[in-house]
Amino acid sequence: MQASSFVLVALAAATLGQVPPLTLESIAIALGMGALGAVMLAALYRALALGPIAIVSPVVAANAAVTVVLAVTLLGERLSTAQLGGIAATIAGIALASTDLRVVRETLGRPSLGVRLALLTMVGFGVLGFLLATVSRSYGTLPMVLLLRAGTTALLVAFAAARGASALAPRVALGAIVLIGVLDTGGNLAYGYGATLGYASIVATASSAYPLIPFILGVTVLRERIAPNQVAGVALLLAGLLILGLAR
Repeated sequence: MQASSFVLVALAAATLGQVPPLTLESIAIALGMGALGAVMLAALYRALALGPIAIVSPVVAANAAVTVVLAVTLLGERLSTAQLGGIAATIAGIALASTDLRVVRETLGRPSLGVRLALLTMVGFGVLGFLLATVSRSYGTLPMVLLLRAGTTALLVAFAAARGASALAPRVALGAIVLIGVLDTGGNLAYGYGATLGYASIVATASSAYPLIPFILGVTVLRERIAPNQVAGVALLLAGLLILGLAR
């Protein structure tokens, strides 16, 4: 996924004349963001495998809170009371919509490696969101994604080679994986461009509402049953986004 999207982004950047300069700074940025992204994805999947998912999922979903704190403290973003309320409502809604509180009550009091990895992932993705916003403002959106993809692809290939494993996807899944790469890259481009136009804290909060999409698909396509708190979470999430859209 990383490699296919890297090729597409590289072609787009070359066509538009937006290839970032090959300097020690750009290489350090690529490797830094690439390493953070790759490690956090691995930590996320490991946390979900170890569980309990009912706790891991909402913890990870709260990563936007870390980006907001970093943006306010390091970038000097000043948010109004309404904006802060919208951010709090959105993040709380995401956490509620991501789990079933009935299951959480049954699993509380059982600290596990999965939960600790979820906390690590929450912080790591929050930091990565902050870095994507700041690098987009310095280099531009397309160069930012190109640096991210270059770093992640290089590190994953090196890791696979060190373990003697293949870094190539099975042919049967290749089409789906390339599509995932395109969608993921489009999301990163939209996020980076949004961060160049407005507050990174607000862009990060709005983009973190993506669990709403699999929630809707799970209910409509897979006919999954949902808990009452998840319905409340979706309502709170939508209310938070509406407040952010109207707040000044």
